[in-house]
Amino acid sequence: MKHRWLLCSLLFLFAVYFEGAQFYFLLGLIGLYWFLRYRDRTVFIVVLLAFCFLFVLQLDPSLPKGNSYRVEVVKPYYLLLKNGHSLYYAERIEGASYDDIYTLETTLSELKEDSSFYSRSIKKIYASQQVYYQLNILSAEKVREGSSIRRSIWNKIQEVDNEEVRLFLNQVLFQYDDNDLFSNFDSFLNSSGIPLSSICYLLRKAVGFVFYPQLSSVLFFILLFAYGSLTHFSCTLYRLLLSELLSFVEEQDDALGLLILGLLLINPDYRNSLAFQLPIYIRFVSLYKKDRQRFDSFFISIPVQLAFNYRFSLFSSLLFTLYRSAYPLLCLLLLILLYARGVFLLQCFMEFIKMADALFLNWYLSGKPGLWLVALYTWVLVDYFQKRKKSRIALMAVLLVGNQYQSFFHFTDRSVFLNVRHGDCYIYQSSFSNSVFMIDTGSTYNYSRLKNYLNARGIRTIDKLIVTHDDGDHNGNVEALKKDYRVKEIISEKQDRIIYKGKEWVGLLQEKSYASENDNSQIYLSRIHGLNYLFCGDISKEVEEDLVDTYPQLKVDILKSAHHGSNTSNSFPFLSVLYPKLVIISCGDNIYHFPSEETIQTLQALKIPYLCTKDEGDMEILSFGKWNILFTSTHLLQQIR
Repeated sequence: MKHRWLLCSLLFLFAVYFEGAQFYFLLGLIGLYWFLRYRDRTVFIVVLLAFCFLFVLQLDPSLPKGNSYRVEVVKPYYLLLKNGHSLYYAERIEGASYDDIYTLETTLSELKEDSSFYSRSIKKIYASQQVYYQLNILSAEKVREGSSIRRSIWNKIQEVDNEEVRLFLNQVLFQYDDNDLFSNFDSFLNSSGIPLSSICYLLRKAVGFVFYPQLSSVLFFILLFAYGSLTHFSCTLYRLLLSELLSFVEEQDDALGLLILGLLLINPDYRNSLAFQLPIYIRFVSLYKKDRQRFDSFFISIPVQLAFNYRFSLFSSLLFTLYRSAYPLLCLLLLILLYARGVFLLQCFMEFIKMADALFLNWYLSGKPGLWLVALYTWVLVDYFQKRKKSRIALMAVLLVGNQYQSFFHFTDRSVFLNVRHGDCYIYQSSFSNSVFMIDTGSTYNYSRLKNYLNARGIRTIDKLIVTHDDGDHNGNVEALKKDYRVKEIISEKQDRIIYKGKEWVGLLQEKSYASENDNSQIYLSRIHGLNYLFCGDISKEVEEDLVDTYPQLKVDILKSAHHGSNTSNSFPFLSVLYPKLVIISCGDNIYHFPSEETIQTLQALKIPYLCTKDEGDMEILSFGKWNILFTSTHLLQQIR
């Protein structure tokens, strides 16, 4: 009977990754398997609860009641606003602070699926936080300023003149980062729920020191519930509440199994949350430890960091163990320095952190691990915890290094049009290579998408980077790339030809100059495995006309649409002469309404196939011999002939 609840919960976790009839069919199979194996009818209670909970979750989440909202969470680019017991996503309101009350005139829309190979779906991430709708704010009026302690601390931090110190305080005390994308270690820690868990752990010890065990457990549960009622019941808070309820279960594996079942019954979308997966993974692996050693958390955190962050650094991983236990003390120290005007000491502390980070700058591994590698690493890790043989550490290191250099085992060339929302970014990676060739970088706002792709592919070197022109949605991440990766060559001036890994990139209209910065975009034509690719930057119809006149025999198979599908480009004569097999439009939601309706109508009139990154996400063309297969992150698959 050992591990039966754990086995049941893992089977249920597998089932919730399916939807509709498939889920209910699997749920029925789990119930039947359980009954036949254990002759235990309690499984039918679990199945019934699952049916009831998930039926309720299929109903529409609650809509706003009235037009009064309280600011619950402040992030760099957005707010989470509370109305009743529900949270809603909204763009930043100028001057908004924690617990401010606003009267808003809004329209409501469901959060959109923002597809990408390696950047997580915003819709799924917010669903794990029980946020399902976006408020499109038409007008906002502040009714009352908040009066909470956290608002006072937040406002005090915003008064700090030093930008780096201010950002550091915001990140540590308020998890102020773009944690939807886990693009750095700070986001990884904050999204995992470690800050709240650490504070609650210290509070639990304090309550247990004062009161008897049973009474302290009840009081701690009441405190957690009260905190959730005043703020929001997050995945981390539910986990702590359920863990307290299950503390009387004798078998640790049964307690873990019941914890997993409880969280998934509360919200099946928790399965996508780092605040669910990291603690569950730590507890699962810890079941097999014969003793406790100092760096166990270091080994446990590695596969989770790689699976979510696509990157693990030696320095960050060493901090992980310290951060888990010392977070409350760190917060207390920072608050003392903040109110004692110890900004200089904070600057010194930050400089020390930066020096240490720089010392270990190149001591990192990256690459998205496959499910098989995570399973194999976990098996070796469990074996190490049971036997404490150093040879197991060596085997884990081999697995991690192999994951870093996974690209050396890929026999296809890759042409990737990355979904960087409103911007351009193209990446070419030749077969059996661990470096890339790039055209443009997208905007600073969307750097995490580019960083996630490079880290997931295990890329550490950018051999050549072409910046088509000086525009923020094309060159916004050049400096960030130079800081985070080895960039060998940046090409910002027009070139006649560029040779890379046996492929030739021919510059077009290099001798011509125009008054507009957009029209002076570098234009390149390349042939990759039988397909001609044309990259036009942000050129206008005037330059398109010059292209056709100067190169009357120009043949194009894949056209990267000029200026994100604008009607100032993509003219009917230009497209009718080139008549490409596929037009790729790189854009996201934007105030210019790209791609324009006129461009779409032109493409439809000419019956030219087109795909837009806003709709299809990342697009990747895998090439081998004469085969060219197009994949998109929305699971579109087709051969380009």
